[in-house]
Amino acid sequence: MKKVLLLDYQEDLSQPIRKAVTGTFGSKTEVNGIMGKMYMRMKAKGIIIPPLYFAYAASIFENENWEITHKYKFDDKKYDLIIFATSMPGHLDEVAAIKEYRKNHSTPIVVAGAFSKERPKLFHDLVEGIIIDGEPELNFIKIAKGETVLDINKPELRSGQVENPDDLPFPGWKHFGYTDFQYSPMLKGIAVPFLTSRGCPYNCDYCHYMPEAGPKARFRSLDKVIEEIKYLKELGINNIVFRDLVFTLNIKRTIELCERMISEKLNISWAIETRIDKLTPELIDIMKKAGLKHLNLGVESPDPKILKNVGRLPADLVHQESIINHIQDTGLTISAFYIIGFIEDDHTSVMNMINYAKKVNSLAAQFCVMTPFPGTKLYDDLKDRITTTNWSDFTEYNPTLKLDNLSAAEVVKYRDLAYKKYYMRPSWVLKYIGKILG
Repeated sequence: MKKVLLLDYQEDLSQPIRKAVTGTFGSKTEVNGIMGKMYMRMKAKGIIIPPLYFAYAASIFENENWEITHKYKFDDKKYDLIIFATSMPGHLDEVAAIKEYRKNHSTPIVVAGAFSKERPKLFHDLVEGIIIDGEPELNFIKIAKGETVLDINKPELRSGQVENPDDLPFPGWKHFGYTDFQYSPMLKGIAVPFLTSRGCPYNCDYCHYMPEAGPKARFRSLDKVIEEIKYLKELGINNIVFRDLVFTLNIKRTIELCERMISEKLNISWAIETRIDKLTPELIDIMKKAGLKHLNLGVESPDPKILKNVGRLPADLVHQESIINHIQDTGLTISAFYIIGFIEDDHTSVMNMINYAKKVNSLAAQFCVMTPFPGTKLYDDLKDRITTTNWSDFTEYNPTLKLDNLSAAEVVKYRDLAYKKYYMRPSWVLKYIGKILG
């Protein structure tokens, strides 16, 4: 039996690079100050979610009678193939680890992830396969079947996107230490990622998901979705993190899914990510009845002009605040995402954003720094403003752009200030201390 190693290489598991987020470019949380350090520790311990394409790979290779292993470091065991998850902030350590492994091993290596897709030359002469277009699952199918010749001299692999997600097997969580996976404090207990759709037609200029996922929305059948949920429950998994880029993109479909969850008494808890303008009070209520506990919402900035300048369709602020209030009044929790470092940002706009976040007073607030990810329209538009050629700086928390009104040092100062001002408030502590400690 052939053996494949799924390697989510991590140099430091105490502060891991999360390759399941940021469109698989990977994100490395970096915040200074007492509150920043506490936030980093809580996030490292509470959110443990692997790249979902690894779980699909596990089932794909199992279906072709391969033995599956998942690890965070290289080892000296014999494998017939290694699939290596790359990241942007960790690529130097990853390349160094591959080079070190190559000194004593000749196992073919295939790299996957948005960064190696966008910068394949960094991996030339190191690996036999570099997935350079679309989503990786179709390449995995060809490799598992032996239909792809892996060649270090011609490593770039193309198969495109998954047009019909129903054609894929369910993710193979049994091959992982899935009892360690969690999404805390938003969900309590074992939690795994789940896709009911792929792609996003909004295609914001800065969106790091677009290089892999693309703007074309592709939906799974509800029968398949329900069947997979039941499969997860058989494994003892009762929490799902839906990773659809806009879970409520098709509101009618979302309602039908909720009605199925309710009528079939699936009794699961779940979290979603979506756009605020794709939510209504009625939709929120039925999602809660079906098991929804938490929503991830990209607020980014309360300034609609700033959002329009980066290709984002802003939500109406009156609707936004009404929906946020309704969500929190029903007992659901929110993680609100904000960005510091838009080209037009100045002292006033950043402080307005921080104060707006405090007004929302959600369970979690994430303050990232605007980052021009390769493959996005933002990267192409702002090439002349990029201030570093070191891809390791692209953590999503470092300034990498020259702004009109703020220096890099001021962006970092405001990033750290945002976490301090947000999380060291009595109104936040009193509202959420039970959720954090419970």
